[in-house]
Amino acid sequence: MAEPELWAQRTDVWLSRLDTEQANFRVALDRALQLREAEAAVRLAGALYPYWEIRARHEARAWLDRALAPKSAIAPSFRAKALVAAGRAATWQFDWPDGIAPLEEAAELFRELGDDEGLGRCLGFLGHVRLYTGDSAGAAAVLDDAVELARTTGERRSLARALSNAAFAVIEVGDFDRAREMFEEAGAIARAEGMRPSEALSIILLGYTATLAGDFELAARRLGEGVALLDELGDTTWTPVAQRYLGLLALLRGEVDEAETVLQTSLREQREHAPHFPYWMEDLAAVAAAKGEALRAAT
Repeated sequence: MAEPELWAQRTDVWLSRLDTEQANFRVALDRALQLREAEAAVRLAGALYPYWEIRARHEARAWLDRALAPKSAIAPSFRAKALVAAGRAATWQFDWPDGIAPLEEAAELFRELGDDEGLGRCLGFLGHVRLYTGDSAGAAAVLDDAVELARTTGERRSLARALSNAAFAVIEVGDFDRAREMFEEAGAIARAEGMRPSEALSIILLGYTATLAGDFELAARRLGEGVALLDELGDTTWTPVAQRYLGLLALLRGEVDEAETVLQTSLREQREHAPHFPYWMEDLAAVAAAKGEALRAAT
């Protein structure tokens, strides 16, 4: 019951419920694996993934890899969900080769199953893999396909996610106005559908886009609004990322000491979560360069 609610980002009830049950889920997963109950392990790990992602619980990858390791017959619907989760978990740790194979297999299974919502989610994740491995054109094609699929099916929650994902490819080519329009549409849908994490993330990404476009006043306003919304949700994957964007904004405004403080503080939080760690290193190197510390920047 919790899995579709969390993918739909109805977090008010389910996050707090699952927070208190993590030890029990670990015991259940471990027992299923020890008893070689492959489908039970795959089903539970796949269902838990949206919670693990929202809460930045990076134990997800280990559980999913263990669950999928046995070559047992598993219902395609359960396997597809676990595969997309495993691929996503790998890419959060910048392990692109291990991420893309399960995502591609999941996409084929979703197509065979006629699961447009699952396929759209998978295409979004595949698009990000291509984007971050330098295939901008391939990323844009996949992400645009996800947007078109969501518009065709009329699934508004899927459309909000697809628009937000596709906007990153638009940022990559420097079309900040178009990216802003896409994040605004995604945020409006998320707000109407009660998708609180997506609404907060859309506002934060509007702030990030404004930062890149040089509209620092708008950027500060949007980032502040987004961080406030995330704070209401508690610990999330995106909280330290939002703080990093605030550090980048301070750096581009010439507030070097403020940028260093914000980045170092958010880095301490990010160390616990692992993904995106290299971006903090790049930003702190830029801070060191701005302070004239060339050797430290190079290091």
